[in-house]
Amino acid sequence: MVRPPRAHQYKVIAGIAGLAVLCGLIWPGWARVLLCILGITVIVYMLGYDRIEAQRKSDHAVSIFDRIFEHSRNGVAVLDAQGLVQRINPAYMRMTGYTEAELRGTRLRDLNSGRQAAEFYEDIWKAVREHGHWEGKIWNRRKDGSLYLESVALKGLDPLASGAYANYMVLASDATERHLDREYLGYLALHDALTGLPNRLQFSDRIEQAMARARRTSNALAVLFIDLDGFKQVNDTYGHAGGDAVLKVVAARLKHDLRDTDTVARLSGDEFTVILEGLDHSESDAFVGQIADMLLTSLSQPIEVDGHHVSVSASIGVSLSAGATSPEEVLDRADQAMYRAKARGKNQVCFYSARAEAAA
Repeated sequence: MVRPPRAHQYKVIAGIAGLAVLCGLIWPGWARVLLCILGITVIVYMLGYDRIEAQRKSDHAVSIFDRIFEHSRNGVAVLDAQGLVQRINPAYMRMTGYTEAELRGTRLRDLNSGRQAAEFYEDIWKAVREHGHWEGKIWNRRKDGSLYLESVALKGLDPLASGAYANYMVLASDATERHLDREYLGYLALHDALTGLPNRLQFSDRIEQAMARARRTSNALAVLFIDLDGFKQVNDTYGHAGGDAVLKVVAARLKHDLRDTDTVARLSGDEFTVILEGLDHSESDAFVGQIADMLLTSLSQPIEVDGHHVSVSASIGVSLSAGATSPEEVLDRADQAMYRAKARGKNQVCFYSARAEAAA
């Protein structure tokens, strides 16, 4: 690589050239001619070197940009004044599944997933015209038809007198995984990871809303507290994997046997709760009793674990909302009734009774 001369080197060369020209004017004959030619040659070299060096630096900068463009982990696209694709880098090809030839001359909005209206894209270009850039996220569609969330930065390059731009640059990355991770974390905050049922936090919110609706509609609601009988033996015999398999089946049976308007939640371990809403006060006891008996029968059916059929039963405590002043009180009453069902021999249903609990 040719290195540019330093400042003192320029001075030396300029001094030599000047001396050669001066000597050429003073010395007689052929020496004058040779020295003048030497001085002029050096001066021309210096002027030409500057131009060559400037071009070399420009070419080197372009080469660096091309390498960055090619090896960037983010997708890069260059658009013309009309927003048509001129170049895309390999990362953009990998992200979209399209080749540069397939996208050249098209608009990136052609990758639209259909989740954004035409006005969305109009707002993007309006922001670029007014501010020179836009950043945000767009749901796009890959060549194979799958959707992905693209994080986009669009910037205008080479401004024109009209206020538009001669070119635009798009920096893009696939934000789908980050988006799904955030969604999943939000899901886990309200759901049990094993069964997918609402967890204790979401159950607390559901029962509070249910009690508010019951007050508005003058209906009753019931809370069932379900604790599995014999679950510890399953864990001891088949390990936690076997226990988890049983819990998944129990959760699926509870969801299948109840209405869509009912809430099934897993509080912890082998403890489940159910909220039954929209009950008529005069018929609530009989209706809830039928539901609880049906659940006992369903949960007592054998479950296959590692090729073996295992059986568990359930003790169910029931609490009606009548007379309760808070969600915590309703749940606590159902919990007490469940323990009374356990004490009576398990695999049965007990309704909360203030008199019975006091006697116990």
